[in-house]
Amino acid sequence: MITAAPAHAQVDESKLDAGDIFKDCDICPELVVIPSGSFVMGSPIGKPREKPLRRITLRKRYAMGRFETTFAEYDACTAAGGCSKKIYDREWGRGRRPVMNVLYTDIQEYMRWISKKTGKTYRLPSEAEWEYATRADSDTEYWWGDDMINGEANCRGCGTEWSGVKSAPVGSFKPSPWGLYDVHGNVLEMVEDCWTTSHKGADPSGKAKVFANCPNRVVKGGAWYYLSKVSRSASRARNDMRVFSYFIGFRVLRGDGLSRRGFALVRLIGRQDPRHLAQRFLLFFIGNAHKIARELKAHPLFRLQPRGFLIAQRVKEMPDRHLQYIGDII
Repeated sequence: MITAAPAHAQVDESKLDAGDIFKDCDICPELVVIPSGSFVMGSPIGKPREKPLRRITLRKRYAMGRFETTFAEYDACTAAGGCSKKIYDREWGRGRRPVMNVLYTDIQEYMRWISKKTGKTYRLPSEAEWEYATRADSDTEYWWGDDMINGEANCRGCGTEWSGVKSAPVGSFKPSPWGLYDVHGNVLEMVEDCWTTSHKGADPSGKAKVFANCPNRVVKGGAWYYLSKVSRSASRARNDMRVFSYFIGFRVLRGDGLSRRGFALVRLIGRQDPRHLAQRFLLFFIGNAHKIARELKAHPLFRLQPRGFLIAQRVKEMPDRHLQYIGDII
């Protein structure tokens, strides 16, 4: 069962944690808070266009569309005069189906309208932002592992009623550990990056590759039309800017970042993958040491050291657990 975001109200962003869901307006897309962090973009076993592997560090948390943008959300833009087209749905239905048959220019109309309506900056994610959020701290081909699971995503041959036939209503499958739906399959999602044939020159901060001459853009995530290998986290494909399709849509990113939290928090998150065990780690904070100490002094895993060092204690007593830094100071 999908839990909806609470009815729209003014959001105190300083209280939002990774995985929290919120909306900027009643007809706005639901957003999920994505933590800051690092990951390796690409796949060592993928195609040449998914290489070379690149370490990317996203220093600020951001908010990502919980679902692919729907017809209902795009139609609200058209009804308000912000979007110039009524997008064709092939008579599959509108509402909660992902909007498709959109050009990059159509997407930009929607982003300008929702940004003006909310006073926030909405945009397409960069390829790095998209892949980082999709992976959800995994280094496998899909967020759940290296193999497609029958019935877990809408792709050709994947065992669903929509596979190889048409798109599914958003949220028809389980969300990722970070709360995003349909990142594998359903419709390909356009990102901001111009197409390049590899990850050479990828910005280590995760910024999009954008050029004055940009005839093609990157699409990610696979679709109902394609086999599961196209749905892998690292998979990337090219789409001509002049072409729209019944298997291409998009997902929003709110680009303002989120309000400063004032100090950092550390959360314990259960993990089963031994590759993520916290063997050794050191978190260094400049300033706010006393605030941090008050938050954590009662916790047996931590003690405060001079100069603001927090050093984890008794790590060997932490099987199947992973420390994730989610409360970045931004």
